[in-house]
Amino acid sequence: MNTVFADSVYWIARINPEDQWHREAVAARQRHSEADVVTTEDVLVEVLTYFGGLGPDVRQTTARVTWTILEDPAVDVIPHTSETFMQGLKLYEARLDKSYSMVDCMSMVIMRDRDIAEVLTNDDHFVQEGFTVLLGDDNVG
Repeated sequence: MNTVFADSVYWIARINPEDQWHREAVAARQRHSEADVVTTEDVLVEVLTYFGGLGPDVRQTTARVTWTILEDPAVDVIPHTSETFMQGLKLYEARLDKSYSMVDCMSMVIMRDRDIAEVLTNDDHFVQEGFTVLLGDDNVG
């Protein structure tokens, strides 16, 4: 079975119906409904941080959705480890000419380790590393 990686762009868009990528995120997941989904605790930290300053109601919704993701048997949430951090830091350091976030670097390391080629995001940083992004004009179908 095919596996896709879910980046923070995807989760943020799924949580926020007003997000510019919401419709594409929903459509992309429908197009890849048979695929296994992998994400990381680090990605979820990024999502929680994104919504953190938007008030108690939004924080509560985001926490509830995060618990749902963590408990969903269809989503494999990879825990944060020192090893992944170190490998991500090596990639971060190797790409000084890029503006990759540390979370993106750790995600890319996990994707390579698990032979995952496709990512639910619109982030061109993943394209620069040879991955296929599933949100964007080329992927609407």
